Formats: sequence, structure tokens, C-alpha cells
Amino acid sequence: MNNLWSAFAWAVAGVELETAARIAIDCALSVHYLQRFEPTSWSETLLEHPNIGDLSTLPDLHLSVAAVAQNEQGDDALRHGEIGLALAGDSRFEDPRGVARAMVATALLFSGQFARAADQLRLVFEVQSRD
Repeated sequence: MNNLWSAFAWAVAGVELETAARIAIDCALSVHYLQRFEPTSWSETLLEHPNIGDLSTLPDLHLSVAAVAQNEQGDDALRHGEIGLALAGDSRFEDPRGVARAMVATALLFSGQFARAADQLRLVFEVQSRD
């Protein structure tokens, strides 16, 4: 994990934000398996960067926070999930497999909003059944 943190910090310092975002997202999505939760803060830190702009992975950054923060920060996870979902619907970003909706559904499940989670999952299944 230390090497990944070093790579993330190097990318942020060099304003290689796409690289930093990819590291943060991938690490954040693996924290449940590793049981090490510090990468969640990497995505949050990057979201505060002044040059974040139209980063192609911006929806994924929000969604990675939503997917990981769901255990401890339900409202915060939901907020990031809804931002990520809104961005995923923006024509500048793509979510062809419905991953954004699946991540939001996970945050909704953990916050006890089962009907809304089911709605999101239905949409995911619709998107994936078209393939």
C-alpha cells in the first residue's frame, strides 16, 4: 500500500490527475478485500484538487468514495453516489455497463434505502441486458 500511496502522491504533485485518479479509484475499490481503508481518503483528497475540472474519471472518483464510505458515513456515501450518478449521465462521461448505478445501489443498500437501491439495480439490469 505504501508504494501505491507514493505513486498517488507523485501523480498529484506532478498534476498527472488522470493517473492519480486511476490509482485512487482502483485502490478504493479494493479496500474491502484488503481491510485497509486509507485509500478512501485519496479519492476525497483528489476531489478537492483545484484542477479537477473535466477529469474523465470524475464520476468514478465520487463513486469510489460512495462505495467505500458506505460502511461508516452513509449520508456522505450517498451524496458522493448521487453526484457520481449525475456525472455519469453527463455526455462527457460514459457508463456503458451501468457501474455507476450499481455503486450507488450499494450505498443505498447500506443506508437502508432498499426501494431506491432496487430501482437502481433494475436500471443496471436493463442496461446490461441490451448487450
